[in-house]
Amino acid sequence: MSLAAPAPSTPAVGGLPGARPLFVVIALQLAWDMLFGLLLAVVGPGLPLEGASVLWLLLEVAFLVALGVFVRGLGGSPLKRLGWAALSLSGADALLVFVELFAPVHPNWLRFGLFVVGRLVFWRLISRCASGLPPLYGRLFYGALVVSATCWFLQLAPLHHTFQLVYLLVDPLLGLALTPSVLVGSALQAVVVWRLSRGGTELPGAAGTGAWPIDPASVAAGKGDLLVGGLVLAGGLGVTLAAYLATEAGGAYIVTTGAIAYGLFRVVRGLFRMV
Repeated sequence: MSLAAPAPSTPAVGGLPGARPLFVVIALQLAWDMLFGLLLAVVGPGLPLEGASVLWLLLEVAFLVALGVFVRGLGGSPLKRLGWAALSLSGADALLVFVELFAPVHPNWLRFGLFVVGRLVFWRLISRCASGLPPLYGRLFYGALVVSATCWFLQLAPLHHTFQLVYLLVDPLLGLALTPSVLVGSALQAVVVWRLSRGGTELPGAAGTGAWPIDPASVAAGKGDLLVGGLVLAGGLGVTLAAYLATEAGGAYIVTTGAIAYGLFRVVRGLFRMV
């Protein structure tokens, strides 16, 4: 009597406790950030920033709740301390946003520090929970974080207020690079948490623990999306920057929202396809 070879096991839907609601909240934050970036590019200074801050604060509170559930679901894992650190940093950032609604502080160096450290700690938490994460993801995340942190730092730096010519030449480039780099970092976090919600983890107590199966065809398609999306995104940002620099002060200029949005979409889709 011959026995059929067992089919390769795949992670069961379930994953780490609390990973699914955390993914939903991060996906909502990512969608809002993309929509807000497009609205800001189209509407400009007329966009009510106070309302946007309130909505962002509500999403951040939802993130804190979901992250707290996720951290509690880690059980006795040593990563739980890292989770509480990420939760504390995110809570402090949300508190500063709430305070700024009533007493704006410019420049806010404390929020800058919390942004950078908080993203680093949260990435370390979820990337160490995930099994078999492609090394490319870490390089992309740290690269995006360096770009966004550098742009934000230069926008806060008093150098701009002293050398106005440097500010006029560099500031539009910083604004154009900041939003996509933040979005790419957020998309990577969403991908990893989605993976954890599907069972791609080695931690005990999660449904479907073990190595995450990789489909070579899906990985190849994802790399193609990353390449095409990156080129379209860079082209859209380049055309927008060139149009801005060619326009006289106070004049209207072209913002290639279609190319920027499509490029970001292809990049995000490529990240999901690769896992």
